[in-house]
Amino acid sequence: MTIHFGDSTSISSGGALGKVANMSTSQFGATISSSSYQAISGHSVTLTPSSSSSKFLVMIESAGTQENGASNSGFRITRYKHTSATTTEIHTGNAYANPGGIRSLVPMFSNVFDQPNTTEQLTYAVDFQKQNSGGLGTANFGAYGSITAIEIT
Repeated sequence: MTIHFGDSTSISSGGALGKVANMSTSQFGATISSSSYQAISGHSVTLTPSSSSSKFLVMIESAGTQENGASNSGFRITRYKHTSATTTEIHTGNAYANPGGIRSLVPMFSNVFDQPNTTEQLTYAVDFQKQNSGGLGTANFGAYGSITAIEIT
């Protein structure tokens, strides 16, 4: 069996896919007011891989509203390795909100496949920022959702 992901990676097992060894979910909510990436309290999940060959499926879902209808929003998913104290950005994305009114919806979803090649404790996190793409200006926005990491061995 093979599962293909949008970033051109895949899992191929030649048979059964493997087993879920660990899973963690965290819910978050915050007002995003910075043009720099902003960490959110409760926006992360921490797991320790059972094997250096473990793979992780990291999923975020977020919905929120812009304070006005002419702004963009961005997010990134990072992986922090505790022992080596290194952070790696593993995915970025953005959302556009300009329906011509206030309180525009800002949906952001992502599924990322990661293979960290370590048994160090890991923390996956999602950070947000407001953006000014296309000269629309920036507006604060609320982001609410969850991040889930699933270890596959």
